[in-house]
Amino acid sequence: MTYNIFQWLMFFYIYCFIGWCFESAYVSIKKRRFVNRGFLRLPLLPIYGSGAIAILIVTVPIRGQYGLVFVFGMLSATCLELVTGIIMEALFKVRYWDYSNQKLNFKGYICLSSSLAWGILSVILTEVIHEPIERWVLNMPISFQLAMDAILSVLFVSDFVISFTAAWNLGKLLEKLTKIRAQGEKLKQQLEKKGEALGERLDTAKETAAEKLVSVRTNAEVRLTEVREDMEGRLELVRAELERLREEYRKTEIRGNRFFTRRLLRDNPGAVSMKFGEALDGVKKRTLQKIKDHRKQEE
Repeated sequence: MTYNIFQWLMFFYIYCFIGWCFESAYVSIKKRRFVNRGFLRLPLLPIYGSGAIAILIVTVPIRGQYGLVFVFGMLSATCLELVTGIIMEALFKVRYWDYSNQKLNFKGYICLSSSLAWGILSVILTEVIHEPIERWVLNMPISFQLAMDAILSVLFVSDFVISFTAAWNLGKLLEKLTKIRAQGEKLKQQLEKKGEALGERLDTAKETAAEKLVSVRTNAEVRLTEVREDMEGRLELVRAELERLREEYRKTEIRGNRFFTRRLLRDNPGAVSMKFGEALDGVKKRTLQKIKDHRKQEE
């Protein structure tokens, strides 16, 4: 069976929606509250839609051969999950799913249990789920199909652009926060080293020049005070820059990304960042606290 581009597009949106229903229901039951799971605001999960298309492309020609459907479906979906995970983390500095705690995983992007699940899903999808959906789409009037494809594509692209921007800004924020914190830690270490060096000079002066002790001690203490004041001043600048960055990001949120950024963090609680983990944890903590405070005010 061969499909045209419009039918493939319809299949993509249908399976995006089915995947969203499954994932959101599963996570909502675990969290005991409704969770709009995924990267987008719309009830669509592109990873499931893309996965279904990848599976169908390789399994429809061998429909009925369960073993081959399992293997080829598992391989195609696993490869897609791996590539998508790598690209998303490279772009957004955040990993929106992580299998690091699972056995036999590859850098947290994929794991054996997930791949086996994809294989089982491939058999169910190809042999059970797809047949009625295929029949419905193929019997759909072409004018209706084109109209639905056009409407869904406009909504999908619009939502994707907004969500992409929010995720991109979040990634940039994490990068800047980590850089500024590293500068602060470096300044603290420099202050400690200079303080230790001056202390050693003072101790040496005590041992070798008792008659000059008062003068050396005074000079050393004055110098130490100057160094501390200089370092504290530079640390204060770092703190001011960090606060300015937070305020700038807050204003960016106000201009249109606050809702989407908060939704990303709220509905993807398992999101991690290998490189900017400390910064992400801080942003998640503040964001989730704001959400809790807002809910208390509503109550």
